[in-house]
Amino acid sequence: MIKSMTGYGKASLEKNLRKYQIEIKSVNHRYLDIAVKMPRALSYLEETIKKEISKCVKRGKIDIFITFQNNSMEGREIKINTRLSKRIY
Repeated sequence: MIKSMTGYGKASLEKNLRKYQIEIKSVNHRYLDIAVKMPRALSYLEETIKKEISKCVKRGKIDIFITFQNNSMEGREIKINTRLSKRIY
């Protein structure tokens, strides 16, 4: 368990045509203050990230910046079921 820390770290991951980049900056601070900046598409992860950080750090001002680039076509292509659409119409 780290009680206080000052530091900087940066990492990136590329998987399935998706690229993630994470940057963490921290300075010594009396209390634990975690701020996460990320794309809206990943905002559902914010609480999980804060919980994981708070397991390792007890105090400090921690800024986490996450960028996400999706070059995958998965989930982007819309297919219309014309047969069902005609039945409904």
